[in-house]
Amino acid sequence: MTLKHLRIFWTVCKYQSITVAAEHLNMLQPAVSVSIRELEAFYNVKLFERMNRRIYMTDSGAALLKYANRILADFEESVDVLRNTKMPVSLRVGANTTVSASILPDVLKVYAKKNPNIHLTSMVDDTAAIETQLLKNELDLAMIDNISASPHFVSRSIMQDEMIAVCSRRYMPVPEEPFSLKKLSREKLLLREKGSGTRECIDTVFASRGISISPTMESVSAHVLLAAARNGLGITILSRQFLEKDLKNKTLYEIPLPNVTFMRSYYLIYHKNKHVTDAMEQFFSAVEQITDTPAESD
Repeated sequence: MTLKHLRIFWTVCKYQSITVAAEHLNMLQPAVSVSIRELEAFYNVKLFERMNRRIYMTDSGAALLKYANRILADFEESVDVLRNTKMPVSLRVGANTTVSASILPDVLKVYAKKNPNIHLTSMVDDTAAIETQLLKNELDLAMIDNISASPHFVSRSIMQDEMIAVCSRRYMPVPEEPFSLKKLSREKLLLREKGSGTRECIDTVFASRGISISPTMESVSAHVLLAAARNGLGITILSRQFLEKDLKNKTLYEIPLPNVTFMRSYYLIYHKNKHVTDAMEQFFSAVEQITDTPAESD
């Protein structure tokens, strides 16, 4: 049973004639009769009585006509609303804690300014939680710095971000000579938690030199680590961009590490079955504007 069946049935009811209905529908009379028989077979009822070359609606036909009126009216309304009016558009964006502390605010600001009519919401959580929400279609897209090997996502590399080691003069004076990675590992390190993209990057660099580390402090919050470093509790390794204000104000200084680079990658991800809407494309553009790098799909 299809919408076409109901429209044919409704027209036959209106004109009380299969012949006249066929003319108005620009159909052959046998085709109209076949549609009515298919409806009767589907519902297992008689919709019309045929007497003296005329048709009369049965009680079952009258009951179906009420539903047909409602269904066809709702369909016509949906066409009018969706085709001819501007429906409210929304976009649900997720980000892990690292991204939320760096580029997310700037991207949201640019996006909201260019798309004031789009209802934009954002969710900040750890990467695992963000990916779960994408799988449940509770988010449209997300920005993270540590992607899993899940086959369910499309990822777009959007930028790389350098991380640096910093501390305050309350922890130790500016060293006269550059630090080695081995020497850094013996200091009081204030690092992100295991499993985060930031920590994975840091661990990889140390492990590549055969060095293990035991942080003095671990936190899910970059802001907590920043406050600890400002108070002289040790050395933290965070995004240069995130530390820009402290470096400028000289509340923290960068520890020189020759031939050592902590480089982290950021990604846009969304479900592979997700229809990429205009609202999502506008978000991709906002990200490109902030990062000044075209997003490339993997």
